[in-house]
Amino acid sequence: MRHKSFHIGMYACLLVILTMSALAGVEALTWSVNTKQLTNHPYYDSFPALMQTEEGRVWLVWSRAIQGNFKLHYKITSDQGKSWSEAMNLTDKSTPGHDQNPSIMQAQNSTIWVVWTSDRPPPPPPPTPDFDLDASPQNLTIPQGESENSTIIVTSLNSFSEPVDLSVFDEPTGVTATLHPTQVTPPANGTAYSNLTISVGPSATPGNYTVMVMGKGDHLMHSVDVDLEIPIAGSTSESSAPIHMPISSSTTDSSSTEDYEIYYKTTHDNGETWGPDMQLTNNGVDDLCPAIIQLTNGTTMIVWQSYVSGSHNICYRTTPDGVSWSETTQLTTDAAHDKAPAAIQANDGDIWVVWSSMRTGDWEVFYTIYDGFAWSNDRRLSNHTDSDLQPAIVQAADGELFVFWASQKVLDDFDIYYKCTADGGSTWSERVTFVAGGYEDMWPAATRALDTKIWVAWANDEVDQPDSNWEIFCRTSLAGDVNQDGQVNVVDLTMVSLAYGTLEGEPGYNPDADLNNDGIVDMRDLRIVAYYLGET
Repeated sequence: MRHKSFHIGMYACLLVILTMSALAGVEALTWSVNTKQLTNHPYYDSFPALMQTEEGRVWLVWSRAIQGNFKLHYKITSDQGKSWSEAMNLTDKSTPGHDQNPSIMQAQNSTIWVVWTSDRPPPPPPPTPDFDLDASPQNLTIPQGESENSTIIVTSLNSFSEPVDLSVFDEPTGVTATLHPTQVTPPANGTAYSNLTISVGPSATPGNYTVMVMGKGDHLMHSVDVDLEIPIAGSTSESSAPIHMPISSSTTDSSSTEDYEIYYKTTHDNGETWGPDMQLTNNGVDDLCPAIIQLTNGTTMIVWQSYVSGSHNICYRTTPDGVSWSETTQLTTDAAHDKAPAAIQANDGDIWVVWSSMRTGDWEVFYTIYDGFAWSNDRRLSNHTDSDLQPAIVQAADGELFVFWASQKVLDDFDIYYKCTADGGSTWSERVTFVAGGYEDMWPAATRALDTKIWVAWANDEVDQPDSNWEIFCRTSLAGDVNQDGQVNVVDLTMVSLAYGTLEGEPGYNPDADLNNDGIVDMRDLRIVAYYLGET
């Protein structure tokens, strides 16, 4: 009797599992009902970016208003979002200008890159090589019929190391001044010397005079005055000759417009130390909304919007090593504005770039695909009377691609929607509402974690109304929800257990139980379900 009851229970459990499995194909994945607030700051927090590193830590980077300027901050979770580090500053708070629209990725060599746009004032130009002239002593008293010496000192400034030709001007009548040598070459940031000999003839008229020594080198010219007093014979003199300041070459004041340019910085030790801010663009137009990815061949690619050809267009540059960069390639050429790109390389190697465009008369989401040979024609993804902006793209573990964006009906608030495709863009799902409410939800960012969970962050102005305090919020997919019923429970655990040890193509293999889509149902899949057991 006991065995009969056990078998009936097992049959019932299997029936439930089979029923749930039959329903699993309705949606690609399920989303947690829980929305978490990731920032809590009295001012503006927006423009989030997400990434998980190879050791499993999830990074959030965003812009925070500090004393009227946006500055980049980041925080990290090592336990899949259960707890987060304190917010850490990434760009200098004291630097004028706005740092915003960050994007983050980890390269194959473990280096973490953050790229962003900023309208900070341009850095001052590097100091140009120059030299200085001096004399020691600079005041000489020489009686008639005698001579004295002064050392002319040529000092290199900012690594100047060119030859300097020396000559004497303004010799008084009856006075002879000679230089030896007449050409010197100071070592970089060092000094060189020439001997100035001034001889006063017996017939020279007593008085106060100036002997000028001129130095010319590499289109630069400087001078130094040596003050000469010829006393009256037999008198004791106190020089009253003025001290003259050297004449320096003229300089040109250089200034430039503070437009938005693309910057990046890297860390090789998981944020313990960061390299300097590096400027990627410098073209006198606004360069905005960068997105960074690394391709499977090791090439790093940065995509952004730039005002070229009379409108905003999508451009990109690449680097094989982070040192040498390609020329800028213009990806879109439509006369209407194309803005806010996002990029990804899919599992099949294709590169996807998505963006918002005004080419249809209102903002819609478009995309193009590079198949290794050429970029496809621009394709339209959204088709609504709403404004569809700020797309983000991510690929699920099963290969399905998701594009999220912010959409606004006329005189209404922004909400977050998405579409997905399982066949490389040949067909797309209907538009699905991801986040909707009575407040603004904007700037979605998405990433997929190693445990298959998809993270989506965005900015929302609900907190501290009516002051519109923008904060960052996050919602994730339900990793471990095998039967996609909106909860991770014993049914999911049982489904993985029943398929445990099977390979793709073998009897009993369940592709839904192969959560990480690696072709085998094993302990890695079981761990995912066990870790998230009980979540909804």
